[in-house]
Amino acid sequence: MIAISDLQRAGLLGCSAAVGALCGSLCHELFVPATPEAAWQSLYSAAVWNAFMSAGIIGALITAETWSLKRAWPTMKRLSIGILTGFLAGGATGAFVQLFYPMTVVLFEEQVFGQNSSFLAEQVVRIFAWGILGVLIAEMAKNFLVNLPWWRAYLGGVLGGLLGGLTFSVVSTALIVAGGENSDLGMISLICRVIGVPFVGFGIGIMIAAADILLREAWLEIRYSAREVRRVSLGKNPVVLGSDAQRCTVVVAGAPAVAGSYGLDQGKVTFEDAVSGRREFVQTGDQRAIGRVQVVVCGAGVSATSAMSAAPPPPANRFSLTVGVRRFQLSAGTQLLAADLPGCTPRGNGQIVAEVVPNPQQPDVLGLKNLTRSPWSARLASGEVRTIESEKTIRLAPGTRLNFGPSQGAIEST
Repeated sequence: MIAISDLQRAGLLGCSAAVGALCGSLCHELFVPATPEAAWQSLYSAAVWNAFMSAGIIGALITAETWSLKRAWPTMKRLSIGILTGFLAGGATGAFVQLFYPMTVVLFEEQVFGQNSSFLAEQVVRIFAWGILGVLIAEMAKNFLVNLPWWRAYLGGVLGGLLGGLTFSVVSTALIVAGGENSDLGMISLICRVIGVPFVGFGIGIMIAAADILLREAWLEIRYSAREVRRVSLGKNPVVLGSDAQRCTVVVAGAPAVAGSYGLDQGKVTFEDAVSGRREFVQTGDQRAIGRVQVVVCGAGVSATSAMSAAPPPPANRFSLTVGVRRFQLSAGTQLLAADLPGCTPRGNGQIVAEVVPNPQQPDVLGLKNLTRSPWSARLASGEVRTIESEKTIRLAPGTRLNFGPSQGAIEST
């Protein structure tokens, strides 16, 4: 389901890339103002033009993405790396395309369109050249946009490049037809670079965003307020939330420097609490407050809007453990550390003293496994008292009170 926040992100990336492309094209005019005549001048002009345009688009995409998620400008180092990478790669691609452009046009004219069709062949080859540039920009952009896989980046890049290239060709053709035989090709070329290039940037930016939005597996919906929402794709790189702009993917006011991170592990969403160190698997619809925002896990056709508005009753196997003034949400995979249960000594070399595990015969039934060196005692809601030896498990049930030795806790439904 596409939300308004998705459309806003696509529009932001598209418009930013359009502005970046225009700025890059204008910079090109400062270095290559005249119409090139010799072959080497055409090669140089194409290389410089593509270099500046690619650098402008990449710089604009980095700035837009950073501002959207962090409410801050990108660091000079990050921005410089992106612009320099775009400049060098764009220049190399522009020179390569220009080098093979004439022979490709001749090939299309002779083998595809027939004789006396050089103008049509030029337009078609130019559109495909823009598609190649779109893939190149997508390859660089995926390193700076959050969890953008190469195949989604390439798909968006090539579609955006083709769309922008088609628009560019339509504009140039319209100007040539309007000018007639006395058309000033140099002036038309300049106008196309100024007017048509933003369409190329817009097409690349918006199609990269569209491919990411339409094909993602899971994402986070971050609610700053009822009217302000951001969506962030989940993937191989963790999405870190906190108040430190240098270390976090999304900056959240009122949160610790690094509050926690979400990730995607073999198709399952994970959450790691940076304060306690606990890592757990979370399901679609999971909600939690981090700082001043509400974070909801979305995916598999379930958006945060539907999850929050429907407000279904919590499933029977969702529990919490209260120890003193602290409360821990318990779900399959949740781990408690020695710092969570003061006085408990881990059985192994790590810091884990308890873990929520499913029953092998009944996966919907969860239990808390004792991973300490000492036995626990448990008083069930019925009044029955049980001993949980090390490496044994007590079934999670509301009303159960646990004595871990130095600390006590109570299990409740959530």
